[in-house]
Amino acid sequence: MSNKRLLCLGDANVDIIVPYGEALEQRQSELAREANIRITSGGPTANTVCGLGLLGRDPIYIAKIGNDHFGRLLLNDIARCGVDSNDVVIDNEHSTMYIIAVLDSSGERTFFLPDGEINAAQNFRPEDVAPDIFDRFDIVHLSGATLIDDSYMGITTLDFAQKARYKNKTILFDLNLRIGSNRKLDPAYYKRVHTLLPLADHILGSVNEFQIVFEDDNVESIGSKLAQQGKVAIIRNGVNPVIIHSPTVRQMIPSAKGPEKIVDTIGAGDNFNSGYMAALEQGLDMPTCVKWANTAAAYSLAAAGGKGGPTMAQLRHALKESYNI
Repeated sequence: MSNKRLLCLGDANVDIIVPYGEALEQRQSELAREANIRITSGGPTANTVCGLGLLGRDPIYIAKIGNDHFGRLLLNDIARCGVDSNDVVIDNEHSTMYIIAVLDSSGERTFFLPDGEINAAQNFRPEDVAPDIFDRFDIVHLSGATLIDDSYMGITTLDFAQKARYKNKTILFDLNLRIGSNRKLDPAYYKRVHTLLPLADHILGSVNEFQIVFEDDNVESIGSKLAQQGKVAIIRNGVNPVIIHSPTVRQMIPSAKGPEKIVDTIGAGDNFNSGYMAALEQGLDMPTCVKWANTAAAYSLAAAGGKGGPTMAQLRHALKESYNI
């Protein structure tokens, strides 16, 4: 069993969570009370790196934030998770990125992005990355959320992936599409995603994301083709089993046991990535990596926000309950 250093690069933002569905229900209730807005540090990559920190993996985080209240909130949150933030860049000219998430009565989210000024994450440039960083990690996690527009953040993600590939680093690419119910990527977004795909070793995403990216409804065919290219495809399907396609494994792994009450689904996929990376770091086989991922994701459902993942002791206990390992 060999331990490898983990790195996450990508977006760093604050989520402003508006419980609109809850507010409507309260308005109609005899016991009316206020539904409060929550402000939490967010971003899929930030959630994933925090999950790794909670698991005691001492991950490196690279991102760009503003020199403002939201930026300090994010830094404090990831520090509490045990994340190495020495490579986070502070931007004195642009504010920290924020996203407004409106929740309906079922907890489903609709995201709103502010229009207008460039934020610090969008101003994240290749020169912001320390030249020696490629000597300090073995496995990197990248997110499709950083490719959504043509800002510097997407340019930096692709530049980093190309350099990591040249240095023979292991690259995990979470598709993490931000396109709502749309079934197509716009041409520029499509090109960026398909520029990164050949560089990745492990590709993770939902059934819907794989279908959209590869323009094929047959995920079995998609997974088989990726495995033939020497890649690992990890295809999530809600509460249904996760599908693994790799050059040596084709298997379905059932979901882990979830909490009695689901508090929040925000960040479950990000914590899935944390569990997967932590297991991969330790040289575990693909089915076991997915069991770790499922368990971390299920555990996170019991807490609000995207940073409710387990510690290593909690993960091992939950693994025993779900998979008897």
